[in-house]
Amino acid sequence: DPWRDPESEVSLGKPAESEAPVQLPPAQKLDVRELLFGRKVAPSALAALAGMALVIALVGGLLATVITADRSSLTSSRVTLVQSGGGE
Repeated sequence: DPWRDPESEVSLGKPAESEAPVQLPPAQKLDVRELLFGRKVAPSALAALAGMALVIALVGGLLATVITADRSSLTSSRVTLVQSGGGE
């Protein structure tokens, strides 16, 4: 072992051989009908996924409402325009 014994001889060995990958048959695709009615996915997992999507949508809607809440400055009737004298 040249890493533990610096006095050992260095030699090259054959490369490590890797096993050939096992070819699996193509998996069957899962469509919406099988997903909802085929009992391939637990109903609790579908409910959790729907709940997470609802929470994400609510948070996004609330953020959009808060960010765009100050629209009055663009549409206020109190805004007056004054023409400049042009440096006179």
